[in-house]
Amino acid sequence: MLQNIRNQLLSIFVVGVIFLIFTLIFFFTSDPLQLSAFLLVLFYLCLAACIFSFCALILYQFRGKKNEGLHSQRMSTSFRQSIWLTLLIVGSLILSAHQLLYWWLEIIFIITLIMLEGFFLSANPHA
Repeated sequence: MLQNIRNQLLSIFVVGVIFLIFTLIFFFTSDPLQLSAFLLVLFYLCLAACIFSFCALILYQFRGKKNEGLHSQRMSTSFRQSIWLTLLIVGSLILSAHQLLYWWLEIIFIITLIMLEGFFLSANPHA
């Protein structure tokens, strides 16, 4: 059982490193002002996958130190919270790239994500 958990966490880490390499290749080899729409979407997807995998690992380890719940429950909660953090970071970067990032819009964005997480926590009180 412990070996399966380690393999799963190791595979998430490897996927995160692969997408980090792709993101860095995009970052250092391309001009963002002259990228096609497809490559720009691909860059944001690689960045999102990289952020998601590393946030999932960090949040899983944070929940693991408390020793609460089963492995699958901790993993699903950390995946869900990683999705929210990834949406926040990548969404903020996209808004900033289009010069639409204002402080009040960011606060609304954060409050929306907090309310969504609160909804999921109230729907599953054991998480």
